Amino acid sequence: MKIIEWNINHRAGQIVREMPEWVSEYIQEKHADIVVLTEVSFRIPNLEEQMKNMFNMSEYNVFHSFNTQNSQNDLIIAIKKESFDFISQQSFSSSAGKYPDNLIVSCIHKETGKKIMVVGVRIHALHGVIDNNKKREEFKNMLDYLKDKDNVIIVGDFNNYRCGYHDPNHIWDLENVKSLGNSYNYRMYTPEGGSIYCDHYNDKAQYFPEDHIFVKGQVKVTKTLYDRDFVNKDKMIYKWGKDFQGQFDGRKSPKINPPYPDHALLECELSIDALI
Repeated sequence: MKIIEWNINHRAGQIVREMPEWVSEYIQEKHADIVVLTEVSFRIPNLEEQMKNMFNMSEYNVFHSFNTQNSQNDLIIAIKKESFDFISQQSFSSSAGKYPDNLIVSCIHKETGKKIMVVGVRIHALHGVIDNNKKREEFKNMLDYLKDKDNVIIVGDFNNYRCGYHDPNHIWDLENVKSLGNSYNYRMYTPEGGSIYCDHYNDKAQYFPEDHIFVKGQVKVTKTLYDRDFVNKDKMIYKWGKDFQGQFDGRKSPKINPPYPDHALLECELSIDALI
């Protein structure tokens, strides 16, 4: 079973520009059982049209949060009908500042009969407004809300620092994010490389992995990767190829403006244990 998560860089629709069609085509080509899109904004003029291109409605149940009305980012979760029966969805407004942008979809995995909760999340990252303590608090509040649930998949953008990078107190670096998840019995998985900035430095300290998947219960992660191949869809925007968000060999790559994705796509293979 495949799940993908992608921060598609709408930034609450700050730049009202049409989403490129190749983004929806790339998502469609993945044929994933679960799709989670973060940093989505319905202020993007053609988003609803592109959603129809992304998801064949005869194949997917598609859900979204309602944060655009509060000038915040939304999330989209799509689940394949042949794999899951839909039970319910919950959308939490992030305007109060207690929770991150998040959307929860509960479903039944048809093959095993197990109830699964799929949680899409994006921890806020307003520089100068939301500090590392606040980021940690947002995630902890969400974990508290989910603490009595059995089989849970949490996937998204956690806006964490690299190991120790710019975070001398280790409040919201990679290991701290993992540790907090572990304290609630979640297992965290992060691919090699980085989800933003350059992914091919020799020094791993330069990696900037922000997109992760957490699972607990009978859900197992068997494979993860950061996919950057979408840069081939528009070589004018991604002039330095896969090095689309940092610098390499002394060259400074241009900033990627919305609504062009500026994160790697997180792709994971999952299995669900049928044993009681």
